[in-house]
Amino acid sequence: HQPRRCPIATRPAGAKTLLDPQALDSAAEIARGVFHQVQQHALGTEIWLGETGHAQCGGQAELSDRFASSLWWLDQLGLLALQGTKVQIRQSLLGSDYGLLDEETLTPRPDYWASWLWKQWMGKEVLTAQQTGPSSLRSYAHCRPDRQGFALLLINLGEQPQSVYLPYPGNRARVYELTGPELDAKVLRVNGQVLSYANAMPELPSRPFTQNLTLAPISASFVVFDNPNWPGCQS
Repeated sequence: HQPRRCPIATRPAGAKTLLDPQALDSAAEIARGVFHQVQQHALGTEIWLGETGHAQCGGQAELSDRFASSLWWLDQLGLLALQGTKVQIRQSLLGSDYGLLDEETLTPRPDYWASWLWKQWMGKEVLTAQQTGPSSLRSYAHCRPDRQGFALLLINLGEQPQSVYLPYPGNRARVYELTGPELDAKVLRVNGQVLSYANAMPELPSRPFTQNLTLAPISASFVVFDNPNWPGCQS
């Protein structure tokens, strides 16, 4: 996307265009093209995406460092993993509007927390998450990094709650819902608790899982399942 300070004309950077399902899906089209070229000319080579961000020229002020960006980032992590991308490298850890840390205070921004949460539960093995529903409902599944089960990432980009049915035992799963007070919030909440760093990474409050799950508007939820015998995820 094109921030206001950038002379290279693409899509204007804004929360509405950033979280538009069609715009999000355009990244998958590019990734499929890269995957095809690798299959044709460099079979066996891993695909890495370097220096990625949602807006050029340092990002967009009051967007790249806000909660809206975290929904884009989580969706791209899941979407491109499905297309065979093994590694995605953010631009950047520190500096400008899209840095994961505030360059003056070193305070973690929402995208930092989104990255950290992804690493907690979404491992390298990609699973298929089948769904029915609107394009604003996004779903991704991975084996857990510890291979003791699997995790679902469910993103609701709609402005209304979204109900989903997950046919799994309720006593073997927990839910971590990610929200922001507003799309332009500078914080990210997990089950209502604002994440912050105070000489240690925060403890994460979980929520009991129910098969009939309601996703809050403009939110993402990790549903983490304990099942070391899940096909494809065994140790």
